[in-house]
Amino acid sequence: MIGQIGGFMLLGLAGFLFAVRFERFALAGCFGALTAIKPHLLAPFALVLLLEALRGRPAWKSVLAGGAVLLVCGLLPLAWNPAVWSQYREATGAGQAQSHHTLHDWEHPTLGYAIRTALPGRPFAAMFVPLAVAVPLVCAYWWGRRSAWDWPTELPRLVLVSVAAAPYGAWVFDLVLVLVPVVQASAWLAADGRRNVVLGAAALYAAMNLLAFAATSEAGWTANRWLVPVAVAGYLLVGRCCRADPAAGIRAEGETGAGPDDRVRLERGRAARP
Repeated sequence: MIGQIGGFMLLGLAGFLFAVRFERFALAGCFGALTAIKPHLLAPFALVLLLEALRGRPAWKSVLAGGAVLLVCGLLPLAWNPAVWSQYREATGAGQAQSHHTLHDWEHPTLGYAIRTALPGRPFAAMFVPLAVAVPLVCAYWWGRRSAWDWPTELPRLVLVSVAAAPYGAWVFDLVLVLVPVVQASAWLAADGRRNVVLGAAALYAAMNLLAFAATSEAGWTANRWLVPVAVAGYLLVGRCCRADPAAGIRAEGETGAGPDDRVRLERGRAARP
């Protein structure tokens, strides 16, 4: 796993949220560009960012800045290897190559790969079925919340949907991205404060990590098909069990000094739990 670059994608997500919090939307786009290192893992995030930009919100600054970063980073390698993008298409396509393994050859711990192996002829396109289902669902979800879309609340959910619907990849070293919803769930637990709930969630998280370590140590880094479903189930369970408002730390309406911005964030927080 040494040399993997999933950490840069995690940095991109964290930096995006940090910049959005301070309304530095161009900077948010620059950080968001890091998530395109492995675009198949966070396609729903990119989709919602585009939808936000189409509404005329400040997200268009993020899209333009991120697009500029991607353009520059995409052109630079051409100075050393003019054929790099054709090689990339060959490596990520449905065909096979004599000099290296392509996506067609790898075994992927994804739902899409399971669908592919279950169908006669193992069609490569079958790996994109979960993503094809997720795209309209994400659009509908965004449409219902578009008037009060809140990135800190919604991004962790998009991450879970993204890795669950990823057509390929999503190997164990890619799942560092799941730390985003894990941190959100941890904030819910801290706000809840009940000892038994916190200890139960901590025990569940520790057991999941120990099982993941044992499975990947024995069978290799593709043996993590169960990790994403368990992470989704754990996220939903914590959201259901926590009784405290996820917007802990935001002063409730009516308290001394609570302003309209506090009340808006409080209302968004009340909708944060699944």
